[in-house]
Amino acid sequence: MNVLHLLSTCLALVLLAACGTADDEAVTPVTRPNALQQALGGGGGEGYARAETVRALEFPRDHGPHPRFRNEWWYYTGVLQTATGRQFGFELTFFRVALQAQPLTGNAWRSNQIYFAHFAVTDVAEARFYAFERVSRPADGLAGARAEPFAVWLEDWQVAGEDTWALQASEAQVSLRLSLRPQRPPVLNGERGLSRKSAAAGNASYYYSVPRLLADGELRVGSSSYQLGGPVWLDREWSTSALGGEQVGWDWFALHLDDGSNLMLYQLRDRRGAADPFSAGTWSFANGEVVHLPAGAFRAQPRVFWTAPDTARYPIGWDVVLPDYQVRLAVRALQEDQWLNFTVPYWEGAVAVTGERAGRPLQGVGYLELTGYSTR
Repeated sequence: MNVLHLLSTCLALVLLAACGTADDEAVTPVTRPNALQQALGGGGGEGYARAETVRALEFPRDHGPHPRFRNEWWYYTGVLQTATGRQFGFELTFFRVALQAQPLTGNAWRSNQIYFAHFAVTDVAEARFYAFERVSRPADGLAGARAEPFAVWLEDWQVAGEDTWALQASEAQVSLRLSLRPQRPPVLNGERGLSRKSAAAGNASYYYSVPRLLADGELRVGSSSYQLGGPVWLDREWSTSALGGEQVGWDWFALHLDDGSNLMLYQLRDRRGAADPFSAGTWSFANGEVVHLPAGAFRAQPRVFWTAPDTARYPIGWDVVLPDYQVRLAVRALQEDQWLNFTVPYWEGAVAVTGERAGRPLQGVGYLELTGYSTR
């Protein structure tokens, strides 16, 4: 396995990751396995732990790494704004990937683990998108994660702390520093944290979210500096295999709504582009109530499309309906080009939400992730 193939495989393991016009077109079918499906499928998982049964998630222990599983991520996203209402989206994500099940010994630089991270900022007013990628091994303190006190880092990109977390990342002309204060306890997705992705045993992840972290801090872009704040979403998953043989990717929504609730949905897709019955979601409310949403509880229909330079066609605008709750939402990208042209490309970016619940207006902001569309 050469270096480029190795890096491509590592990236694929954790990417779960023409001008758009409204239409009713279906998502383009995928006629052959892509790198995402090959890496997150059930093959090659010998010797690793698997997410097969419900187990009690404990904190802060489970904020830290789970090296017996093949892959894992810490996913921070949010749409923040200044005092004058100017909006900026951001993504800072850390990924741990095991290259083989058994640890390597004999040299401090030898490791069966690799870390990489993505940092992106969307300047909505200027229609600018900045995206950066780093890769490192967990040697000599270059990258890693721990539970107590919590920290995950890759060089000087990091999130660390206990009751309050400090987030920082800087690259080229973009620098972000935030203080994050959890407003609610972690929300366990799926069956008490076990999120089944297909009928095959072990095609699942342990999955929780901290859907509303209150952020305040500073963003620098070039010579300009902005004080900003708002809600931030943390998504955490670890698994060894998470896609069935017919699944090629998914569309993930993390939405902060103005009634104080938080809506997470993921729609798994099969080779035809159709929604998979193991799609699911979680709706958490300001009063602490949590509602788990099976695939039949919601419909997500793509309406607006954007074509990337590599010709992959991404659905960047959606209509989302939860019939039993009388909810209708329009989810639209705040900027079309929020495409991360990394070793394995994907689209992830800031969105605006408008709609209603039981006839009352409902709006918000959030993040949309689209994976498995590229043939690269």
